[in-house]
Amino acid sequence: MPRFACPSAALALLLTAGACGDGHDPSLIVASGHVEATEVRVSTKIGGKLESFPIHEGDRVAAGQELARIDTTDLDLALEQARADRSQAEADLRLRVAGSRKEDIAAAEAQVALAEADLAGAQKDLDRLQGLLDA
Repeated sequence: MPRFACPSAALALLLTAGACGDGHDPSLIVASGHVEATEVRVSTKIGGKLESFPIHEGDRVAAGQELARIDTTDLDLALEQARADRSQAEADLRLRVAGSRKEDIAAAEAQVALAEADLAGAQKDLDRLQGLLDA
């Protein structure tokens, strides 16, 4: 004859025995009192030099309170440089859209004429040297 006549009776006995425990995890410590933190690590989203740090040891702080201020001089300079670059690009665009001035066209034509004269002189030198080599 089996040990338990009814398997459901064995299951009910097991569930009842399991429910008798206090459900407390023995690895947890339950106590009351005052908690004192000895070290708190605070970090920022960006790096930099501190401009001000008005908080002192033992001061109470609230959520969202400014704890420190980072010097933004480098960021301000980078922003101004970016604005200047944008202004220069806009000026270049306006010049290109407006088209070339007569003076710019004349200067470019003079450069082309100079380059053509240099090319013609180099071609004459090449022909002369080639003639000397062939002779």
